[in-house]
Amino acid sequence: MQIRTRLTFQFILLAAGILGFSLMFFYSKYSQLVVKEHFYSLKSRSANIAERILKDYNPATPSQLKQKDSFALVVNSNVEIYNSKFQKVFALNSGGINLDSDEMVSLMEDKEICSTDKFDINKIGYTFLSADGDKFYVIAQKKMNMEDLISIQYILWLTMLIGLLIAAVGGWWYTKQALSPVKTVVDQVESMLPSNLNVRIVNSGSKDEINHLILTFNRLLDRIEEAFAMQKNFISNVSHELKNPISVITSQLEVLLQQKSRTEDEYKRSVQSVLEDSYRLSDITDNLLQMARLHSEQGSVNFSTVRIDDLLLESRNLLLKSNSDYKIDIDIVGDPLSEEDFCVSGNKSLLRSAFMNIMDNCCKYSQDKYVDVKIYFEKNGHRRLEMADDGPGIKTEDIPLVFKPFYRDPKSKHKKGSGIGLSLVDSVMKIHQFSIDIDSKKGQGTIFKVQFPLYSPN
Repeated sequence: MQIRTRLTFQFILLAAGILGFSLMFFYSKYSQLVVKEHFYSLKSRSANIAERILKDYNPATPSQLKQKDSFALVVNSNVEIYNSKFQKVFALNSGGINLDSDEMVSLMEDKEICSTDKFDINKIGYTFLSADGDKFYVIAQKKMNMEDLISIQYILWLTMLIGLLIAAVGGWWYTKQALSPVKTVVDQVESMLPSNLNVRIVNSGSKDEINHLILTFNRLLDRIEEAFAMQKNFISNVSHELKNPISVITSQLEVLLQQKSRTEDEYKRSVQSVLEDSYRLSDITDNLLQMARLHSEQGSVNFSTVRIDDLLLESRNLLLKSNSDYKIDIDIVGDPLSEEDFCVSGNKSLLRSAFMNIMDNCCKYSQDKYVDVKIYFEKNGHRRLEMADDGPGIKTEDIPLVFKPFYRDPKSKHKKGSGIGLSLVDSVMKIHQFSIDIDSKKGQGTIFKVQFPLYSPN
């Protein structure tokens, strides 16, 4: 069911509820007024009759009084008068008015009675004092005229029907007007293609939910366009990074096959060069696969309790195995209060890869391939990791670019690397909700600062 149809149906139901309640309330009050007026008229007329009839009443002869010619029969009306001993002294048009025991008791206790039976015959009884001060009981009965109530019922039903018809038409028109901005948005979205993601939905300028939807969707398009651009750039860079070592390996092997005579040392140098390029290609592939896996499995990364000091030592040892000329010192600054101060909640494999990439980057750009690693324990319970080198530093305007995929300083093209490592580090830090900052000045080295959140064991 379309939103327009559903809203119209809900609008009709709401209108039916309000209109039905209002009409029922009106009918209830009107019928009460009619009944009240009926009882008032019946009492007034019966009291008038009693007053005229009882002028000739003689207590010594309590026989029934006769109907006077001065008033004619009252159609559909019965009037009976009883003396204080509950003896009938007068009856007008009486076919017999039935009183139950409760009604008789109420009358004798000078209480007024009013009742209506299922045939809409209304009955009233009350105490009447004659001009001489004698007590009488007057009972009057008359069938109520229901024509007015029946007519008003028809009118109300007709009003209900017309009201619902108006509600249906009005609801259909109103929902069309209310949803027209949504339709405009839908039409614009349907016209979008992958080739024109730069197009944005036109903002109406209103301050309503539709405008908020448009702004949200445009922001989504911004992110999609950015993701497409990053993907395109990523593919281009990947192709370039993979093509270079493959081309070098291919050319070296071709030259090696073409030369008929070579010394053993020449063969070793050629094979060593091919092997180094193969290692580089393997590193690039591993980083790319790890980055792809990280983005695809971001929501399913398993966390556990990891010790920072153990992880740093493990990262250093692994890095030194493949780079024996690297120098990595790890120190602790401050006084940890307990063993838990060394712990963080994270994925050990990802954090180890991130720390190794930072250490490798610092050693690679340091003058003596040295990195100083310090873990700071602060009094407020916060932990901070700093990795510092004494390399050439980074320009202030270039610092935001460091964590971009495939970014490399133009002056460091001679350094081995693909520009993927620090981008991978940034992704790992975001997944762990760790903050990482760079403090660097040109010619004064670089410090990578990682801030860990407070540890709370599960």
